[in-house]
Amino acid sequence: MMMTLMVIVDCQVIQHIQMHLATLVPALLLGVIGGLLAALFTRLNTFICQRRTLLLAKIPNSLLQRLVRILETILLVVSRCWSAFAKVYIHRVTVT
Repeated sequence: MMMTLMVIVDCQVIQHIQMHLATLVPALLLGVIGGLLAALFTRLNTFICQRRTLLLAKIPNSLLQRLVRILETILLVVSRCWSAFAKVYIHRVTVT
């Protein structure tokens, strides 16, 4: 089943594009999957932030809390740098 799609730019119809209706199914499926993954990511991030806040609240010394926050940041930076550095050498292509 063919349908006509009108391309609208600046509130004016520019041209008509012939398009098959079945091409909308993968786009809708990708949109639904992307939305679900985004919702899952948001829930997971919220859960991690809540647990991190509770864990930091259990540390009695404010100086130690600051040290933990700094070490957490350093750990994330080092792990990201290591993974980027390792990726270069793992996926290196040798030309012979």
